[in-house]
Amino acid sequence: MSDNEIQADQNEVSEQSDVVGVADNKEAPKSLAGKSAGIWTVITLWVALAALSGCIFLWMQQEAVKKQWVALDTPAMAIKVEQLEKEAKKTQGLKNELKTLQQLYQQLSISFQALQKHQQIKPVEDVRLVEADALLRFAQQRYTLTHDLFATISAMQMAEALLRERSDVALVAVRKQILAEIKLLQGIQISRTDESVSFVTKLIFKADKLPLLSAHPVQFNKPDDENNSGKRKETDSIWKGLLKTMRPLVSIRRTSHKTPAMLSAEDERHVRLILKSRLEQLRLSLLQRNEAGAHVLSQQSRIWLTRYFDTRQQDTIAAIEGLDNLIKLKLDIKYPEIGLAWKQLQQFRKQQQHEKKAL
Repeated sequence: MSDNEIQADQNEVSEQSDVVGVADNKEAPKSLAGKSAGIWTVITLWVALAALSGCIFLWMQQEAVKKQWVALDTPAMAIKVEQLEKEAKKTQGLKNELKTLQQLYQQLSISFQALQKHQQIKPVEDVRLVEADALLRFAQQRYTLTHDLFATISAMQMAEALLRERSDVALVAVRKQILAEIKLLQGIQISRTDESVSFVTKLIFKADKLPLLSAHPVQFNKPDDENNSGKRKETDSIWKGLLKTMRPLVSIRRTSHKTPAMLSAEDERHVRLILKSRLEQLRLSLLQRNEAGAHVLSQQSRIWLTRYFDTRQQDTIAAIEGLDNLIKLKLDIKYPEIGLAWKQLQQFRKQQQHEKKAL
């Protein structure tokens, strides 16, 4: 092979390689463009998927809110809302009242401060005098109206203690008079009527059971022997049987005596009712400390007991003895007059006021 042929072959090979290089250069941009298009497609799909999931999430949240709103929109919730509105109105009203009270308090405090400026406060000693005067006045009124010795003495003792704290020679005479009146009141002896009232009350309840004189046979105080004792028991049993049989039908009265020999059931009831009424009046007289009325009623009740009731029985004897004690009971009390200490204290206060005005 000649050199020309070899050179021609080399030129042909170089031309073919150039053609292949050009072809490769044309295919390279096409492959790069395809790859970039795929990447952008994937990104777009991911963005679309994210947007879709966001839309789904928002839709689900909206549905949940709708369900909650439907659950809240019920009559019970409406009632609760109305109650809350009413409570809110009440709270607002209370706030307004509180503001009004605060304003009134401020006005009162201002007026009180103004009064304090214009009013002169009394010293402590003058206040003690006023308190002692008020206590003595109370003691005098209490003693005059109700004769309450305990309250009267207590008030006078408190007044004397207040005057003792004030170191003033002019009040020594007032204090001595207070102590003298207290001693006078402590010397009063008051007879207690509790036991007497209790005795009369028990006797009222026993009036229905006290034995009547006409309900028992008359027993003569004769010496008993063996023969007479048996006959007397037999006679008593016969007499009791006759009384039970004849009482509803017969009322036996004696012309020589006021007391009937035997009373009917109605007469017995009247006798007991009269006794109970007199005892009840006696009880009221004792509570009222009416000495004259208590004595009269005690005597009347005693006469009634001895006339119609069996005085040989122990209950009747005890009742008569109790009424005899009530006849002797002293209920009237002589209360001494007091009040001189209060008058002396009033005169001392007036004299003190005149001295201050003169100064």
